[in-house]
Amino acid sequence: GSVGRMDEEAQIRDARHEDAPALTALAVALALGTRPRADGVAVALAAMIEGQDVAVLVADRGDGPVGYVAVHRFHALFAGGAVALVEELVVGTASRGEGIGSRLVTAAEDVARWWGVSHLAVATGRATAFYEGRGYTPTATFLRKQLF
Repeated sequence: GSVGRMDEEAQIRDARHEDAPALTALAVALALGTRPRADGVAVALAAMIEGQDVAVLVADRGDGPVGYVAVHRFHALFAGGAVALVEELVVGTASRGEGIGSRLVTAAEDVARWWGVSHLAVATGRATAFYEGRGYTPTATFLRKQLF
């Protein structure tokens, strides 16, 4: 059907600096308080693109990102080495239900395997069933404190 065709057209690629405006629009859906400002997203994206321990991947149909995932690697004593965390995953409302989120999670898992981390985790308050359907199991409750 047309849904499958549309999903096939979305290419997963590394984020680029010029993706910042599209990623700002997508990041609004994840914001838990103050809406992200475009200049702040551009600065964060630049730092993430240059970082050694972070990957930002986008799903692009040729006219810009319709979704993205950000995965971070960090060292953890409990793991005896590096682990990774999906910190952000969002697909634009108009593109949901087409498998793009699943493809972005698979791409994040591929990055984590390439990094050689022991496991990939995700903190979510709204997509537990989505991740459980992809083999993730609940392990912890994440808490948050607003600092400013």
